[in-house]
Amino acid sequence: MPEGILIDYNDGRPVMAITAGLRAPSFCTSFSGWSSQFMQYPVNTPLVPGSQAIVVPTNPIYIYSFAEFDVAIMTGVTRNGDSGVIIGAETIGGKSIVPDWSGYVMELLPAATYNEGLLVSNSTDFTAISNQAALMTCAYSGRITVSGSAPLPVSGIPFGKWDNPNVSVGFDGTSI
Repeated sequence: MPEGILIDYNDGRPVMAITAGLRAPSFCTSFSGWSSQFMQYPVNTPLVPGSQAIVVPTNPIYIYSFAEFDVAIMTGVTRNGDSGVIIGAETIGGKSIVPDWSGYVMELLPAATYNEGLLVSNSTDFTAISNQAALMTCAYSGRITVSGSAPLPVSGIPFGKWDNPNVSVGFDGTSI
């Protein structure tokens, strides 16, 4: 195993390893509703200089069905300096519309931004999890059975696995 921290609860759950090179995403903000602009979705939130911005969509497609039908999809994310991100849009029908999306903005903080926190290191690589980070934590760990759809037991971003290879799982912001 590479150098780092090994966590084993010996209760049947998988062993966790925090190894050199891991960077934990820091929560910035959530967004939802109508954009303020046509064909893009600006999300204003302070970003740490040098960090890597990440957008995790919970609803990346908007279906416009008033008068004429069109679909707006997320196409990419552009950092807007240190003041947020701009999410690009594309429509299937070529119309210019205002998207209605939702999701989360997070950032990977640059290494050695702060001098306090958890440091996992070896001779060539390191990981710094800063005390300035707004880290995501596990709010629920357990099994749920889904037949059609099911609300999450807690709010947040779901991570999971399922045992049916013929089923795909989606998330609408509240239910899977």
